[in-house]
Amino acid sequence: MFFLLFTSNSILAQGLLTYSNGLSKSPLVQHFTTSEGLPSNGVYKIFQDSKNFIWFASDAGVSRYDGTKFNYYRKQDGLSSNLVFDIKEDSKGRIWFFHTNACLDFFQNNFLHNEKNTAFLDSLRSDDFFRQIYEDKKGNLYFYFNIRRIIYCLDSTNQVTKYKLPSIRSKNHFKPRTTEAMSVRYLTKNADDEFNFWTPGGFFISKNHSKKIELGSSAFRYREVITSSTKKKYVVVRDNDSTQFNVKRFNEELNFEKI
Repeated sequence: MFFLLFTSNSILAQGLLTYSNGLSKSPLVQHFTTSEGLPSNGVYKIFQDSKNFIWFASDAGVSRYDGTKFNYYRKQDGLSSNLVFDIKEDSKGRIWFFHTNACLDFFQNNFLHNEKNTAFLDSLRSDDFFRQIYEDKKGNLYFYFNIRRIIYCLDSTNQVTKYKLPSIRSKNHFKPRTTEAMSVRYLTKNADDEFNFWTPGGFFISKNHSKKIELGSSAFRYREVITSSTKKKYVVVRDNDSTQFNVKRFNEELNFEKI
């Protein structure tokens, strides 16, 4: 078990507590930089997968740490690019790598999948890179959150469907301009199989991406939803009539618990 902490140019890994003389505790702290095996000190994301491997996304590819050594995956090893800014995992155990060049790769069963060896990944390439992924109860994956209002759906048979959300302009109460409300920051499905969109313009509902999107509530403006390692969710949100964003507990509802 690790606790991983960012510093300005390195990562700290705090291991299990050790005991001295059977009484006092002293934590073992190890610094990780390129000297210890990281591919780069520019680390954008640390991710622990379902098998407890620790992955590092960096500007020099990705690396996997097993507690003893690092394994590297770079462009020369099959990555679409070396600049990887995020890592996520789906229910099939696929470890997804998000690139700033708008490509998506994944790692499964010790094999690195890219556009050259896995045909459907070419269909997931977009004009602007995705920042989020959502998996519904049927195993469909939705890649979303980009400035072009595009959502790609990868179904359980690896077929890709592309959706373009309509532009909905939302009035900004503090500046003389409007905000694009369909820059979706968080996506879920409710019990009625409707899509719920949490956006800078408020909360929206749609039965299908291609049908009319209805405003559910404009009481709050959403910037980001963060999921912790314990699967707890937090939302960066502000009241419609306030300029201040706050972090609150998020249960995919319109009421929030304060921290």
